[in-house]
Amino acid sequence: MSAINQVTINLPAGFWMSWLVTAQCCYDQNVALVDGSATVFSASKPTTSSPNFIVLTQAKTQSDLHQITSGAMTLTIQSVQTASYVKYMYKYEIIDPSTGNTMGQVYDLFFEDKESDPKSIDFNDVAIHLVALRSNS
Repeated sequence: MSAINQVTINLPAGFWMSWLVTAQCCYDQNVALVDGSATVFSASKPTTSSPNFIVLTQAKTQSDLHQITSGAMTLTIQSVQTASYVKYMYKYEIIDPSTGNTMGQVYDLFFEDKESDPKSIDFNDVAIHLVALRSNS
């Protein structure tokens, strides 16, 4: 059993991005985001018997921010113990109300590693929050 899911994330080149990746599952999880040839982040969680909520990776300071180069980034999530993933993905724009200009964009992605029982789907196995802003100041 093994599952891999790749998602294209389209955010404007030149924008500055921060992220937060969390997990609440027992199975192993590997998550990576690649912008062109640069790995923005890569994080792994081993298989455990604990379903505790953990932070896999995050941009903690201004120096952690990533300036987007390609505009079309590839997010990969995979697990050796998971047969398949169910995902929800939302995209929002941050609009300056005085000008109507897009000042930023937000992606929220939620992955569930179980499809067998609809009652067990809670979309908290891996959650990814990406925020890209025009300016880093």
